[in-house]
Amino acid sequence: MRGCGGVWFDPSIRSEYVPRATVGAVARQFLAYGRSRAATVRKHPAALSWRQLLPPALLVGLASPARRQVATVYLSAVGVRAALDLPRTGRSAVAFAGVLPVMHLSWAVGFLDGMLRPLISSEHPGTPSG
Repeated sequence: MRGCGGVWFDPSIRSEYVPRATVGAVARQFLAYGRSRAATVRKHPAALSWRQLLPPALLVGLASPARRQVATVYLSAVGVRAALDLPRTGRSAVAFAGVLPVMHLSWAVGFLDGMLRPLISSEHPGTPSG
């Protein structure tokens, strides 16, 4: 899009957003988003931004010996954000705070899977790529 002049706004274009009905559906959605982003990054490495490395870093941190500190910092940030949104959005802020970790961690798993699976599959040709 940048090479073509950026984002184009056309008020005649109509779109509709349908929220996912379950937390599991949100997790599947963000898992797919992470895998798709990994495919883009594999093809166009310059498309990766530093902030897209934060969810995988969170996942790695939660698997590390420092997991309690990482979880405390992350959940504190989510809680502060929800508290700031609460006066404006009410219960939606609480629901968002509850689903945000699912979104971040599912995206991270999908991204890491999308980045690593092709490497593993190319090393072991008989490995299913699922």
